[in-house]
Amino acid sequence: MNESRAREQAASGGVSGASATSVPAPVVELRGVTYLIDRQAILRDVSFSVQRGEIFGIMGLSGAGKSTILRIIMGLVRPTRGQVLVHGREIVGLRERELNEVRRSMAMCFQHAALFDSMTIAQNVAFALRTHRRRRMSRAEVNETVSELLDRVGLHGVEHHYPAELSGGMKKRAGIARALAQEPEVILYDEPSSGLDPVVASVIDGLIMHLADDLGVTSIVVSHHVGNLFAVANRVMMIYDERVEQIGTPAELAEAGTDVVRQFVRGQPTGPIVV
Repeated sequence: MNESRAREQAASGGVSGASATSVPAPVVELRGVTYLIDRQAILRDVSFSVQRGEIFGIMGLSGAGKSTILRIIMGLVRPTRGQVLVHGREIVGLRERELNEVRRSMAMCFQHAALFDSMTIAQNVAFALRTHRRRRMSRAEVNETVSELLDRVGLHGVEHHYPAELSGGMKKRAGIARALAQEPEVILYDEPSSGLDPVVASVIDGLIMHLADDLGVTSIVVSHHVGNLFAVANRVMMIYDERVEQIGTPAELAEAGTDVVRQFVRGQPTGPIVV
């Protein structure tokens, strides 16, 4: 399946021409999720679903709760109300051991890569291999797999470097390689282009799209960089004032967004968003 065809199908929610009953269940789904901290609402009645192989973007102002949504999906934060389903399984209320089973299908790429500074890049990726893969691997298998994963993200030859020796973009790619070591079905990206210059950010965008197309992974990308998010996502959701403001394809949001979405997308100083 070519990239444009895959994107059309993901944006429409399934295979063209398929009956409603044949559309597969979402990989990730939130139903009426509300999250309060000391009675202060961070998220209120948030609902959305993500289909297999889709790149789903989440945008909004700083502090809007975008990263909180990722933590809720991972089961790191328990919502005050609502349902969270991963592969059709309700995860709210699961014990930690059961949550860990669900988490095996997901990987998180953190905003600042979150690499272990005392480990080389190869050791960082190998740590994920040994921690998350069910099958015990020999040292030779680990070394070969680490090399393959680093090659996949364009980091050949940096195995023995430490994180402090890498640029910001290289750290981001090393973090993605470590995530891939888990063989995830879902990858969660928290601000993947934050702090990067436009050229390097475009490289990361291309990598996210390539992995989705090549490996078929489902991707959820949190970002406040509209241009980067619109470049990679099949659909985008905007969170504003604790709620879902709008969900649609990048073209739909650009052409028929609400007043809030239009102001945010265009970066206009005046409008309903007051800062």
